Amino acid sequence: MPSERPSRSCGVENIRRAESLNGNPLFFKALADLVQSHLKSNKTCSRQLTLRCPLCVNPTCGQTKAFFANQKL
Repeated sequence: MPSERPSRSCGVENIRRAESLNGNPLFFKALADLVQSHLKSNKTCSRQLTLRCPLCVNPTCGQTKAFFANQKL
């Protein structure tokens, strides 16, 4: 693993990498279920996507949310 070399030079002797979720069949199934549920809803985006963070003043964020909320199917 490429990240082992710098850590060994700092005295780290044991480094392990966590298994990635994207190789897990249960993750694929859950993701497919989410996509299927969204497609069946006939909505362009969830209501949660249109919510702004408290005290958010970022104009790009607001424009992006409005763009997705106003798309037609």
